[in-house]
Amino acid sequence: MTRQGARGQGKTFVALDIAASIASGLPCLGRAVANPGRVGYLLAERPEGLKRRLSGWLKHRDANPEMLDNIFVAGSGAIKIDDAAHCDRLINSICDKMGIRESEPEETALRLLVVDPLAVHMGGSENDATDMARFTNSLLELSKAFKCSVLVVHHEGKGNFNNRFGARGSSALEAALDTVLYMCPDEGRPNHAEIRMTKQREFEESPSLWLELKPIFGK
Repeated sequence: MTRQGARGQGKTFVALDIAASIASGLPCLGRAVANPGRVGYLLAERPEGLKRRLSGWLKHRDANPEMLDNIFVAGSGAIKIDDAAHCDRLINSICDKMGIRESEPEETALRLLVVDPLAVHMGGSENDATDMARFTNSLLELSKAFKCSVLVVHHEGKGNFNNRFGARGSSALEAALDTVLYMCPDEGRPNHAEIRMTKQREFEESPSLWLELKPIFGK
């Protein structure tokens, strides 16, 4: 699955809400979490930034910090998952952090791996179909290794309006994905945004969700 949108629209905060909800078992965007469990987050920035944002999430949800014991930093910095060596090292690192072997049964595996954002974790050109196919194949390898879903945060196309251009870069990205969510601002209401499902491979498409973005400061 990918979540796309313009800069500063709250894509990472929504991705964090999904991740934290799955890790804690609390409802996500008004919906129950059927299978809570471990969540790995592949970061572009320092882990301290993730901790601050999760602190705000806990305050907003009035939840105990122990509820997020199932979420961990899978890696930070420019880990190029479309590079075979990088991908193998990432898999080994996640296994070490989880205290498992790659051959462990499904119930010990991740529920979700978040890649945020695509641009930092892709070594090839996002405009090249062959490079993008290599990247999506690496996402599939990660999904198979841990029997988990993978959520990728990405930007919308340059000059996009109402998602007519889709995600930035090669269309091979969206073609390979099961689900695509597009996030855009509500021009009539400041700090409000719409999450629109623009692709759903195997199920019915869900109606749009409308969010209000509020600053929350953690402890």
